[in-house]
Amino acid sequence: MARFFASTGVFFSVISVILLIFGLLGQVNDSYVPRHLSLFNVDVSALPAVIASAAVNLTAKDITYSGSDKYVSGATQGQGLRAQYSWGFWSYCAATKVGTGEVPQYCDLSGFNERTRPVDSLYKDIPTVYQDGFNVTIPDSLWNLDGTAGDLSHAANAAVFLGALLTVLTTLVGCCAQKWAFVLSAVLAALSFVFVGAGTAVYTAVVMKAQDALTGNALGIKVSIGYGLWIMWGATAGVLLAVLPYFLACCAGFRKKKEVSPTFVRPSGTYVRMGERN
Repeated sequence: MARFFASTGVFFSVISVILLIFGLLGQVNDSYVPRHLSLFNVDVSALPAVIASAAVNLTAKDITYSGSDKYVSGATQGQGLRAQYSWGFWSYCAATKVGTGEVPQYCDLSGFNERTRPVDSLYKDIPTVYQDGFNVTIPDSLWNLDGTAGDLSHAANAAVFLGALLTVLTTLVGCCAQKWAFVLSAVLAALSFVFVGAGTAVYTAVVMKAQDALTGNALGIKVSIGYGLWIMWGATAGVLLAVLPYFLACCAGFRKKKEVSPTFVRPSGTYVRMGERN
């Protein structure tokens, strides 16, 4: 029975590992799968016109990217706003068309546990000579969003990555058919759930905050939740479902069956257990 429970825990752990891999690889390049897996997307196709209307001697064409749509490895910033920006855990990508899974024009691989700063990313894409117009249009509240989102995403990325490592370790240890391995798997599964769940919850708060801040201004910006965030919640659920089977495996592994020794009757009429000495 202990092995049955442990196998169930391993099953859910493996599912969680697979989902975490997909979730963490979102927006790293222009490949089909990564470009469809974003935490959130920002549609700024209407922003150039809004900035142009608020600035002097500036047109929407001046700050809109007009180059090739072909994907370029590495950031090509300062050449104009793209239509859509999509964020993953480790990077973000910019596409010239709006839509889920659109081929990006470039991806900015910022590095491990880089902070998510949506407004700063948009600012960097505007040609230097027109950045003053952007500053005039964007309210201070959005720059404050960058600071909050950056700090929260920094903590969330670290938590999710640590939780992913613990989930992998949980799966490996759970494959060992030993009662102490079941105990360790149960503890690791619980820790995995705490870190993955906390990180995903914090990043969800970041997305909700960005959605409220960016769409709450008359800038024509639209924010949508990506498939990657739902995948991370699926991984969190998988880790949670693995916790109970591992704990049940612990209970089954340490439960000792009581063995009752047979008895016989002495001639004197007293009962003696087998193996008992006079």
